[in-house]
Amino acid sequence: MNHQTSICGLLLALLIPITLPSATAQTRSPAWDAWLSNNTHAVSDNKINDDYADLAAFGAAIKDSRIVMLDEQSHGEENVFALKARLVRYLHEKHGYQVLALESGLYDVDRIWRTADAKNSIRTQAPGNVFYLYANSPAMRGLFDYLQTQKQGKSPLILSGMDSQHTGQHTRQHLVSDLRKELDKTGNSKLSNDAYWSKFAELNLQLFNMNRTAPDTRIQEEYFQFIQKLKTAFSSSEQYFWQRLIISMEDQAQRYWGHRHEHRSAVMGENLLSLITQRYPGQKIIVWGHFVHLNRTGLPLHGNLGHVISKQFKDQVYVAHFTGNKGNYYNFFNDQNTPVLSFPSKTIENHLERQPGPYNFTDWRKLPAHLKQDVSMQAALSSYLPQGLFELPEAGAQWHERIDGTFYLNKITSTKP
Repeated sequence: MNHQTSICGLLLALLIPITLPSATAQTRSPAWDAWLSNNTHAVSDNKINDDYADLAAFGAAIKDSRIVMLDEQSHGEENVFALKARLVRYLHEKHGYQVLALESGLYDVDRIWRTADAKNSIRTQAPGNVFYLYANSPAMRGLFDYLQTQKQGKSPLILSGMDSQHTGQHTRQHLVSDLRKELDKTGNSKLSNDAYWSKFAELNLQLFNMNRTAPDTRIQEEYFQFIQKLKTAFSSSEQYFWQRLIISMEDQAQRYWGHRHEHRSAVMGENLLSLITQRYPGQKIIVWGHFVHLNRTGLPLHGNLGHVISKQFKDQVYVAHFTGNKGNYYNFFNDQNTPVLSFPSKTIENHLERQPGPYNFTDWRKLPAHLKQDVSMQAALSSYLPQGLFELPEAGAQWHERIDGTFYLNKITSTKP
């Protein structure tokens, strides 16, 4: 799976309104340094004989949050993946979280979870069905093995997809035929036997293969008319999963064929919202994805997953951000290992670099009101990608509205495709 075009569009949309006010040029308040020193907690990079004692501050920060979001800046940071995988195990074992929603296809991951067994494991099925930088990561493979083991126990951590963009092998091989079978179950035999099915399957296969060549107008109109018929056929609340798949297919076609701007993240959020309310009511959810999708204030023109979920669940959502000031990440825009940019001196991240521990954690919900309004400190938030194009500096009260806490890693290590 390749998210390059979609992430690029989302990042550009997020950058448009952001400028640094002149106030950020002033000297940083000493109160900031004192507060950060007293509220930044060392986190270990040790993954052996784990008692999770160093994660106590994070556990206190999330409290009874129903949804914990774990972001990443590039999809290409191996030790961020490893830390997040450790946090997933911690949240499952110590805080009773029951579902892990991964930024990969809603249908693909659902089928992986349903069919995974000892002979056809999650790890085995991940390549070609889960986003490739996840599927090939050593840390992620370890997490997949953990999920596989837990699936056999009394308290499994359920793996779920949420992405509205479907490009996996399972999608290409089974989605349309499974949709047709589900349609038969609704009693819509006339629609399931419609002569248009072969053309519908053909167009969807092109979309699932990420072919963005738009067919002629008449063919597009026929496709979207058939989508509307399918929406009508799957109209009951019990059919939420297939409703979301049909809407996701429609959105993918509209985006690829040039009928709408980048709206994938918001549709992904609506997919997740449907799962939370319909499939997993009352259960505690971990969400794993890119910062662009998970930050809680959304995108200026199109919204995002974080905005959709935070609007519904408000303070029941905790957004954990991951960053670093040195090292390398895998940049899937150009398929190169790329140096992490250093942070400017008047940034929170620059201060976090000087704190003890290989990693550290800070809970911004504890930030006092006077510091929230103090624009002498800023946060870069997403600075891995080239400065001037993708850096997201924000000052004053803006940045801490996007995230709730930060894990700082002293050196980012690149994953491999």
